[in-house]
Amino acid sequence: MRKTKRKASRNNISLKQWSSMTSTVIASLGALYLAIANIWNLPYGTQVSNTAFELAAFISAVLGAFTFHSVIGSVGSDILKDIGKEDK
Repeated sequence: MRKTKRKASRNNISLKQWSSMTSTVIASLGALYLAIANIWNLPYGTQVSNTAFELAAFISAVLGAFTFHSVIGSVGSDILKDIGKEDK
C-alpha cells in the first residue's frame, strides 16, 4: 500500500511547535522594537526588548524540559532495565 501525504493544517501542529514558533516571533519582535526604539526615540526600548527576550527564553526552557522528559522517558526505561540486568 502506498501512503498518502497529508497537507499541513492548523490541526496538525502540536503545542510544542506552536510554542517554538511563538518563542521565535517574540524574540524577533523584541529585537525589532529595540532597533526601532533607538531610531525613532520610542520609550522603554531596552525594557520591552529584554522582557520579550526573557519570555522567549522561558518558553524555550519549558520546551527543553518537555523534550528532556520525553527523551529520558523513552530511553530512560531501557537504561534502567539494563542496569537491573547488570546487578543480577
